[in-house]
Amino acid sequence: MRRNHYNPSSRYTKEPLACEFGTHILLETAFQRSWVKLPAYIQHLAKEKVCRLENNPRCPSLQVHRYQSLKDVWICKLNRTYRLLFRYLQGGLALYNIGPHGILDSKYGQK
Repeated sequence: MRRNHYNPSSRYTKEPLACEFGTHILLETAFQRSWVKLPAYIQHLAKEKVCRLENNPRCPSLQVHRYQSLKDVWICKLNRTYRLLFRYLQGGLALYNIGPHGILDSKYGQK
């Protein structure tokens, strides 16, 4: 049986599948899968927050903090329910995942 080996470059894609962000924003496949399932108003809100995150990552309205369960992953609060997980890269951002607070916690194990 042949196994698929981990290829870190396959986790990112330069060309967005379901959403449009800047060229210096990398989208991981988990983010792209979650994006398609989001309501339209959350997608619109996420685009606004990512734009604000690019321009001023220390903006208090974003409520950015480290994610305890994953190293180098940060959380941005979209609203009371939805969260955006991302990583800082040189010259940009990698959007890791997006979804409701409870689902992300159960998936990645933050308490």
